Parts: sequence; structure tokens; C-alpha cells
Amino acid sequence: MGKYARTTPQGYTIVRVKPGNYMVSHPEKPGVVQVWGNGHSKDVYYHVPEGDFDYRDDDFEAVDYRGCTYDVGELLYTGSWGGDNPPDWMAVFGNCYMNDSFFSGVIIRLEDNGFDATCWTFCS
Repeated sequence: MGKYARTTPQGYTIVRVKPGNYMVSHPEKPGVVQVWGNGHSKDVYYHVPEGDFDYRDDDFEAVDYRGCTYDVGELLYTGSWGGDNPPDWMAVFGNCYMNDSFFSGVIIRLEDNGFDATCWTFCS
């Protein structure tokens, strides 16, 4: 294992390639998942529905990341926050996630203060 490595209880190995860039692998599963982000805090704010969210008639909490607006209420939760049963390596980076496709998505750590979030992108 590299200098910046850890193993999760499910057997996933997380290795820091360089600051903000990680590789996740499992000895019994093919492929590697790349996770990257700068770890900077983003604002959670109330969003007025428009465009893609015109089906909503009320304000909702949202986070902007890489040109997309994510509805906090539509995120799936990891670890102790819920029972959506994702791989345990996701909980290392955040407490909720949303898939963009079968192979990629975002992981978001919502802070306890309710106003800040840290976002990561993952892709296999």
C-alpha cells in the first residue's frame, strides 16, 4: 500500500494518488474507481424552482457543483445516515451521493451546520 492508504471494513483499499485524487479498489472485484475533488466547502442554499426543477412548487435546499444543481432532498445517503447500501468507501468521502450514470456520480458531505457541503466526483 502507498503512503496515504487505508482499507475499509468491506475490504476496499483507498490510495491517495496526489492531493484531491484517489483510487479505490477491491482485491476480489475487477476495476478501479477514481475519486477527485478539491475538498473546498460549497454553500447549501434555498433554490427557487425553475428549468429542470419546474415540477417543484416550493423552495428547496440545493448545492451547485461543476455546473449542476443538486437537490439535497433527492440525494441517497451512505453509512449511518441511511440504508441505501452503497459500498462503504463512499462514506469516507461523504454522507450522501447521486449517480450521474451507471459508472459515475457525485459524493457530497453535508456538514452538520446545514450550510456547507464538500463535493467529490467518482468514475469507474
